[in-house]
Amino acid sequence: MKVLFISALFPYPLHSGGQVRLFNLLKELSGEHEITLFSFIRSKEEEQYIAHMPFCPHIRTFLRGHVWQPQYVWKALTSSYPLLVASYDHTEMREAITKELQRTQYDCIHIEPFYVYPVLPPTTIPVVVSEHNIEYQVYEKLAQSLPTTLVQHIGAWDVKKMRKSEEAQWKYATAVTAVSTSDATYIKKRAGEHNVYVVPNGIDPTYFSYKEQSFDKKTPTFLFVGNFSWKPNEDALRLLMKRYWPRIVEKFPEATLTVCGKYLSQGLSEALKQKQVTYLSSVEDIRTLYTTHDILLAPFTYGGGTKFKILEAMASGTLVVTTKPGIEGIDAVDREHVLIADSDESFVSLISYAYANAKNMKHITKKARIFVEKTYDWKAIGERLSLVWKKTV
Repeated sequence: MKVLFISALFPYPLHSGGQVRLFNLLKELSGEHEITLFSFIRSKEEEQYIAHMPFCPHIRTFLRGHVWQPQYVWKALTSSYPLLVASYDHTEMREAITKELQRTQYDCIHIEPFYVYPVLPPTTIPVVVSEHNIEYQVYEKLAQSLPTTLVQHIGAWDVKKMRKSEEAQWKYATAVTAVSTSDATYIKKRAGEHNVYVVPNGIDPTYFSYKEQSFDKKTPTFLFVGNFSWKPNEDALRLLMKRYWPRIVEKFPEATLTVCGKYLSQGLSEALKQKQVTYLSSVEDIRTLYTTHDILLAPFTYGGGTKFKILEAMASGTLVVTTKPGIEGIDAVDREHVLIADSDESFVSLISYAYANAKNMKHITKKARIFVEKTYDWKAIGERLSLVWKKTV
């Protein structure tokens, strides 16, 4: 099949969950389908990364820049578009796609995520919309956390427009994919009788090797990983540093925490100035962090989608201590593959439980590795999306 793939961000380098997903899906699917990629970029420097995607020979990039530009803000204030969607209303890409569809016969158009839809010209070609989250739910949480009542009202108004836009695209699309069963169920409920499929996030089990951790309670090692431009990551780290870390150090005086992720705010940077905490904006190889830390801490209160860091930790032998929102989209079983807390108190007590039961934790991490190998291998996930395209056409 010939597929036109339109992406909100360039799939390389692998700095965010969205890039990891796009890169691996395109790599898997390019063997079976002829894919042309039209991708937005934030800066011209990103064009150098085209060379890292030899499996996708037809690539065009279009400079979008960052969202907080006057023309995008003005468009959001004066049109039905929310700010996020307004920043993808890109005349140059829309004209290029129109010409591309005139000269090449495509079987299917795939857009990822929904908010790039302004660049789509009217077409009778089947369109698949792929969602990473229920976007307006994430932004709704963000709007509620804004600093003043006036700004919160403006944020809520923008979220209302986003909800209308997102749900309209679900109904317009020939098919929709979601990364979790819960997201897919929600989309079906809002979009009516529709073709909605689950195409989860995944890992490459040949890239992440399993290593058994010691779980030595004399020297516990903890890890937090996240891109802090995404608000749920920022909120989870803030919660960890304010509520949990002081109590963890009280129980385990020699405990150490490594925090890794780009775009850390000044406020969070100050919060990390605590005992035995190390911050790394990035590492050359993320695998070295998983294999040198006992436990990945993931105290999420919201988010949606599927968190790559949890799958990567499970594949690597790092025990995951998380929450119900944190494990959303991953069909892992509490006390069998991961440890899931349902309150502040239980989050800290689960850590004590883990180090008091080191042998059992090693069994859990082994089961977690087998589980992700069977369920979240990119090869199988690529086959799922390929089937969606075939059914759609």
